Amino acid sequence: MAGAGQHESGSSDRFDFRVEQRADYHLISTGTGTELDAYNSPAFSALLSGTLEDEDCRRLIIDLSNTRFIDATTLGALMGANRQAQESQKVLSLFVTKPSIKAIFEITGVKDYFDFIN
Repeated sequence: MAGAGQHESGSSDRFDFRVEQRADYHLISTGTGTELDAYNSPAFSALLSGTLEDEDCRRLIIDLSNTRFIDATTLGALMGANRQAQESQKVLSLFVTKPSIKAIFEITGVKDYFDFIN
C-alpha cells in the first residue's frame, strides 16, 4: 500500500485501478471503461481485501464512476468487502454516478446494504 497522500496504480485485462491513501480514508478508483465481471472479480476482491487489511485504513471509498459494467460476482466481492469492513469496525462507501450501475444495486435488492456517497 502506498504511504499517506501517495498512490499506486495497476491494471489487468479490463480492470484498471488506482489506490490512494489519504489522511482519513483510502480511495480505490477504477479506470475509464472498466468492466468488473467474473473474469476479473477475484483480482478486484483481493484488492479490496488487501486494502481493508491495512491497519491505516479506517474508511475505504470505492469510486465506480468510471466503471462501465458490473455483474453479480462484483456485487459479491463488494458485499464480502463490506462484511470485512464491518467486522473490523471500518467503513466502506461507494461512489456511483452511472444510472445503469446504480440500477444493478437496486434491482438485486442490495442497495440498502451499502453506504453510498455523493
